[in-house]
Order: sequence, then C-alpha cells, then structure tokens
Amino acid sequence: MISTGGGAIKITAGGIRINTYENEAEISWSGWAPEFVGDFLALDLPALLEIGQQLYTGAIERDHTVDYLLEGHRSYFVFEPVSEETVRVAFQTRDQIDSSLAVPDPTPRSERGYVVNTEELCQSLLQCAQEFQQQATAFGVARDGLSDQISEVESVLTTT
Repeated sequence: MISTGGGAIKITAGGIRINTYENEAEISWSGWAPEFVGDFLALDLPALLEIGQQLYTGAIERDHTVDYLLEGHRSYFVFEPVSEETVRVAFQTRDQIDSSLAVPDPTPRSERGYVVNTEELCQSLLQCAQEFQQQATAFGVARDGLSDQISEVESVLTTT
C-alpha cells in the first residue's frame, strides 16, 4: 500500500495493482494517474486502518464482507476474510448519479480481488498511516486521533 502527499492510495498485492480499470490507457485522466484512488487521505486512511485492525483481530467474521467507499468517490474496496490468515481485497466502482459523469469499470480481476496475508495488509496500512501522520505533523496539520489510532494498532500487532 502506498499513499501520496496529494491524498491518494494505491494498493498492490504481490506487485500487482489491485485497482485497475478496463481500457485505462485509452481514458483521459486529466493529469491524474489511475493507479492512485481517493482524494481525502485524512479520512480514508483512518477508516482503512480500522478495517485492517478488525480483519487482523478477527472482529470481521470469515465470509463477511466490508466495503469501504472512498470519500467523495464512486470507487470502493471490498475486504473479505477467507481464512484466519488471509483476506480477499477487491476494487469495484458504483455508477454515478449523474450519468454524464462516467465511472471507468474495473477489470474483472480487480473486481474479483486478490487474496493477501491479513497481517501484511494491516502492517501496510499502519505504515501508510505512520507516513501520512509524519507528513501531517511536518505541515502542522496532524490529528491526535490518528496518532492514538496508530499507537493502538501498533500495540495490537505486537501483542497478538
């Protein structure tokens, strides 16, 4: 998982990008790289970190899914525990209310998802949150709530 200073997320599994779109090379992205999704990292990262922690601790039962709709977008990630140690992560989109604003379709492989190690996913989410918080601190806009959440996830990962 990678976060960018501009406020976007890229999730990969085994070096393969999870959020891929049909015919993305042919789409005009208006200066935006399609491998990065989301615009509101300050909202998306804490929510994704919470999901990662719940997956890691087993709070989300096997074969139950959790959808996370990226703030301000029609794109979302689907998380589904498939065993005690693995989770399926998929990328999907929803149609826009205004049909003139077309949403690119994810590839079938992205929609089905990839199975990843739950601890590695949680560690990656934690690392992104830590990097984001460091940058936010450097710019004087860090939130204490995220620092507390980071500490909690660090504790869970070291004691479980």
